[in-house]
This record gives sequence, structure tokens and C-alpha cells, in this order.
Amino acid sequence: MSTTVAPLNTFESSDAFVLGFDGFKDDRAPTENFATAYGVTQMTWAYAITQGVVADKPIAQATATDCAAIRRALYWNALHCSALQPGVNLMVYNDGVLCGAGHSARLLQRIAGVTQDGVIGADTLRRANSMAAQTLIDALAQADEQFFASLAKADLFLAGWTRREEAARALAYKMARINAPVPVPHFDDDPAAVSDTGSADALMAAEQAKLNPMS
Repeated sequence: MSTTVAPLNTFESSDAFVLGFDGFKDDRAPTENFATAYGVTQMTWAYAITQGVVADKPIAQATATDCAAIRRALYWNALHCSALQPGVNLMVYNDGVLCGAGHSARLLQRIAGVTQDGVIGADTLRRANSMAAQTLIDALAQADEQFFASLAKADLFLAGWTRREEAARALAYKMARINAPVPVPHFDDDPAAVSDTGSADALMAAEQAKLNPMS
């Protein structure tokens, strides 16, 4: 009898998932007016240059290797994903790449019930890792979907955002070795409670324009 082995708790396993959605040289959305490469915005690229993550060159010359280094340094490492539970780290990492590391950190902190300062430290890790993986994965998915549904451009992008979030949740279950059906998405909360203006990609760009991935 064969068994399925869940993906390892690594950057590579989570990044492979992200590349399924952001694995294009130019992946800007139709409404975006900034350059992108493999899920990295022009603003993130500029910040990564100042941090020595990549060489000083235009984003038009970015390689897949360059952008992987940025995703590892400014999302996976900045969000301390290696220290989070398997599956939970995928959800946090995917949200960071999509909406910004600071947004992802604050969302995790809100659900974990700790100070929402946008910087994942010992208290956040201790609390998040004390929670049942399924509970935290489900809460992250539901909160993200409610947030996406509240955005101004949800009518254009919500189906895609939700599909990505549910694919992440399904893989997170496998990573965490959760033997349970993936719940059907639902939006119980008032969208106005988490509303914002603009698409998730635009929010990511605005946050990263601050030149601080954890701001």
C-alpha cells in the first residue's frame, strides 16, 4: 500500500506553489501601471537592490533566480516562515507575496491574538505555533477571502484570488498532514470591517513602496 508524503517544510515547496500563479516574467494585472517579474513588483525590486539582495539593474533584466532570491529574503525569511508550522507557513508566505509582508504579518498576529505590529517575533511565533494547524490555516484562509471580497476591484479579481487561496489551503492541509475535507469558502463577517481601496496587487505595491517589507 502506497502512501502520499506531504511536501517538506521548506521555502522551495511553498515557492513552487506561488510560482504556479506568479511564474511569469511579466505578470502585471491589466489595471496595474508598475512593472512586475515573477511575482516581484518594481517597488520591491528597487528595495531589494538597496538591501543587496540583487544586483543594481533594471527589473526588465530580472531573472527567475533573482526574483526567487527576493521572494526568499523579503517574504519567506522576513516572515520567519521556517519557524512556523508546516502548512501555516505556506498560507503566510502566499499572503505575503500577494498582499505584502506587513499585511501578512498583521493578519497572522490578529488571528493569533498578539500585538499587530507587522513584525513576526518570538511572541507571535509562540502563540501561532501553540494553535492547532487546521484552526489557524482555516482562519487565515477565511480572513483573506473576506478581505479580498471587500476590495474595490473584487468584481474583477475575486474569483482568481479565492481560487488561489483555496488551492493554498488544500496544499497547506497536505503539508500539515491534516486528513479532513477542505471547507467551502464562506464570508460570515461584514466586508466593511476589513474594507480597503484597490486591488490586492495595488495594496501590495503601495505597501512595498514604503521600502520596508515589514512596515
